[in-house]
Amino acid sequence: MVVLRSDSTGKGICWRALSGTVDSMLFDDEKDKGHGGDVPGGFFDEKPKKEPEEFLTSKEDAAEPEYTKKVTPEATAPAPAAPTRIQPVQLFVMKTGIGRELDVVNAIYLRLRKIKAQVFAVFAPNEIRGYIFIEAREKNEIKKATSGVTHARSMLKETVPYEQIASFLVPTSAVIRIREGDIVEIIAGPFKGERARIKSIDERKEEVTVELVEAMIPIPVTLKGEQVRTIEKK
Repeated sequence: MVVLRSDSTGKGICWRALSGTVDSMLFDDEKDKGHGGDVPGGFFDEKPKKEPEEFLTSKEDAAEPEYTKKVTPEATAPAPAAPTRIQPVQLFVMKTGIGRELDVVNAIYLRLRKIKAQVFAVFAPNEIRGYIFIEAREKNEIKKATSGVTHARSMLKETVPYEQIASFLVPTSAVIRIREGDIVEIIAGPFKGERARIKSIDERKEEVTVELVEAMIPIPVTLKGEQVRTIEKK
């Protein structure tokens, strides 16, 4: 804090409260009277100023205390965890009893409704007998889904690229590969498991008319195209 005052003689006095010393600033007429100037001990003599002892600090005191140091977010943030590697979805092949492919698919579907297993798809193309395809990340998930399922056999060691079964995944007419005279197996309905011969094909309705091979009296039976599987070509 600085306090400045002047009196009738024209003197100005500056009081420096911090150091406790007084510096008198005299005007030119006072200098001529012998005050200050070159007079030893005058106010205009430059003397080295000492810092008050109470403001002197050691290096240790000058150092910033630990608790006052700023903590950056980088210093407190935990190190990021290593990313977990997720296995890609793959297509596995499982052997089944011949003619029991759809039974196994349905059994797996019902089991997946009761347990938790990372199985994403199960399907059995009509053109492939004795095998089904299962989409999952790991074999262990498939083992959980197929445990106790009748007619489910072992899995092949190698997975199958999607390109190899792409033709089975494209929706097509159910009767496009069926011809009159073909021997088919009925895979659904009351005549399931019976062999029959194709007598006619209705492509618009996607239906076929068949006659049971082992029936004593040939009776025409109309079925949906997806209810039969070709086992012998004409």
